[in-house]
Amino acid sequence: MKAIITILGLFLVGCGQKENTAYLQTNVISVSPPKITTNSSLIDSFVTVKASLKLEDASIYYTKDGSMPNEKSTLYTKPLKIEKSGTYSFKAYHPDWKSSAISMITLHKKGIDVSAGFSVSEPHPKYVGVGNLTLVNQQKASLNFSDKQWVGYDTLVKGNINLKEEAFIKSVTIGYLSDMSSWIFPPSKVSVLINNNPSLKKEIRLNTPDSVSARKMDALIIPINAKVNTLYLEIENRTSIPNWHEGSGGKAWLFMDEWIINQ
Repeated sequence: MKAIITILGLFLVGCGQKENTAYLQTNVISVSPPKITTNSSLIDSFVTVKASLKLEDASIYYTKDGSMPNEKSTLYTKPLKIEKSGTYSFKAYHPDWKSSAISMITLHKKGIDVSAGFSVSEPHPKYVGVGNLTLVNQQKASLNFSDKQWVGYDTLVKGNINLKEEAFIKSVTIGYLSDMSSWIFPPSKVSVLINNNPSLKKEIRLNTPDSVSARKMDALIIPINAKVNTLYLEIENRTSIPNWHEGSGGKAWLFMDEWIINQ
């Protein structure tokens, strides 16, 4: 009788382990986020965006405004032909697993060519990009800060843009990297002086981050809405890393990949 009770106990424990395993699979383990690829991050006429996930029975949903997708959002069924700038978010769902983290991509309209009248202060010798025109060569970088489309600074950045002829400019987009675990922070302030006229100066200040966030590519859009001959830009990096960071008191890095002049 004692042997029978022992065997029965082992059987019940085994059943419990199977139930727990199933619970873990369906309630704890998440689906991998969708892989997002595109033929360009700057839109001329249009770009193609593809989302993929190698998991049977998984479904991918997306939004076009940067909001969090859910199962009531648009179902992804084929590559997207995108003509408008914006932030596109993708999320995977599966009947047997937790939903995935969000995959996001931000697309910008290609700006006007200002390479002929562009100059900028010298970057740090380690991070010079692909040359003097990296910031206006109409190419975006990847998330990896060693990508040659990034230009790195540890000082104030000054840039001049002289247009070939006067044009109405809606805004200027400054693309930057946020990778605080690598001591790369968002800029602290961006100012734009239009036509050397102090009354037309635009300025944006960014709050100091209070914790390390996920590595991401971001952008600041400075409204201009004026007829422009010249633009003078100053982008300030953070001269002192916040106290909460392991590099507290040291210099922060500022990485930028593209300045887009939007008509």
